[in-house]
Amino acid sequence: MVMGWIWTGMVLLALGAAVLTGQTGALTAAALEGAASAIRLALGLAGALCLWSGAAKALERAGGMRALARLARPVFRRLFPQTAQDETAMGYLTANVAANLLGLGNAATPMGIAAVRRMQQRSGSARATDEMCRLIVLNTASIQLLPAPEAVRLVPVTEKTAADWAREYNARFRAVPAAESCSPAEERALAAGGEALWIWDGAERIGLGRVRGGELLAVAALQPGAGERCVRALAAQCAGPEVRLTCAAENERAMRLYDRLGFSRGAEERVWFSI
Repeated sequence: MVMGWIWTGMVLLALGAAVLTGQTGALTAAALEGAASAIRLALGLAGALCLWSGAAKALERAGGMRALARLARPVFRRLFPQTAQDETAMGYLTANVAANLLGLGNAATPMGIAAVRRMQQRSGSARATDEMCRLIVLNTASIQLLPAPEAVRLVPVTEKTAADWAREYNARFRAVPAAESCSPAEERALAAGGEALWIWDGAERIGLGRVRGGELLAVAALQPGAGERCVRALAAQCAGPEVRLTCAAENERAMRLYDRLGFSRGAEERVWFSI
């Protein structure tokens, strides 16, 4: 209830500020972009949740949860004395903790939800019990034996991928005002320079970029909604305390993204950004 009032106040405050400063158009664009990002995030998470929820149910029907419960009971008996009496709940709890230790956050979430549901059924109350809170603290602490791999990574362009990089670059920047194309001569030099990069998120190639020292020479998203991840990954690659880039003033969508990420505008013909 309190959070509902807080969010309502924040929305009203944003609306008031937009009206007073004449930025209602920017507010509308940001709201639509945020809603689209939320949908993409929800769809992305839905796949992982469905996969691991199904795996948990299959493990339960195969008797694996009982085996996990018997294995972990000596360890968790002191932390979860009430839950230790329920083999199914203990199985889910053990799977949740094990997934967190191995850095499998997507697997830990459905297991933890299932464990809390069983705990609530046993308590017969709508209020969170001490053992539920204890499980939430364990998940929040996110103790890991194997650190989770970094999802977004940068891969240098090679001689074999230089032509693909140049083709994707020219296709993305052809419609951008004042953008320069990648010539055949530059294409041959891409692999040698080490500036041209592919951006990967897991097994998916989401963007491309070019970095020289502390400046982003180019950044383009190859997948919808990947712009922010691409900029952040490339900015982390830049050397020095300041990250700079140029952007055509007519490219309003990119300008809004850089503003949201905290870049400050400079007074240049094509607008300099720095952070």
